[in-house]
Amino acid sequence: MQALLPLSPDGASRLNDRISVVRENQEWTYFYGTDPIFRHPKEDRRSFRMFTSQLFCQGACRQTDIIRTFGVSANSVKRSVKKYREEGVAGFYRSGKVRGPTVITEQVVVQAQELLNHGRGRREVADELGIKYDTLRKAINQGRLHEPAGPEVSADSSDTTMSDGDPPRVASDKSERSVGDASA
Repeated sequence: MQALLPLSPDGASRLNDRISVVRENQEWTYFYGTDPIFRHPKEDRRSFRMFTSQLFCQGACRQTDIIRTFGVSANSVKRSVKKYREEGVAGFYRSGKVRGPTVITEQVVVQAQELLNHGRGRREVADELGIKYDTLRKAINQGRLHEPAGPEVSADSSDTTMSDGDPPRVASDKSERSVGDASA
């Protein structure tokens, strides 16, 4: 019986007995034996993900071969394989999702601010204007909308009255109130 010599180009990293890859001049070149079968620039992640997924789906290599040879995560290989199976080659080259139209327009800002000023809650305002609660929350957090401060406490209220030597009262937290309730 004659022994077969492994056929791979000089400097190649082997994925398995048949497939190898070489990086030269900022390009990856994939070989089947000594024949080049695909090439892409080193920085072209889309082509890398597409071709390695294709190799796996066609049974030319295993996911572990890709992970070991290129040092990528198992999850990234699995995501790429899923994309290849569901969308094909074109799935890797589609442009990303584009942001939708602006929801918080000037007119919506005016209406929302008016409702907030009249004491309406965030959920009520969002429902009435037909916008998502999180969209309204983000607008408030970004300072595009302002919630009015809570009810004003009068200066003569018993909670805030201090004599000249008394320290100001500090609000208690839930834990402190629980301790106080248990001791009562």
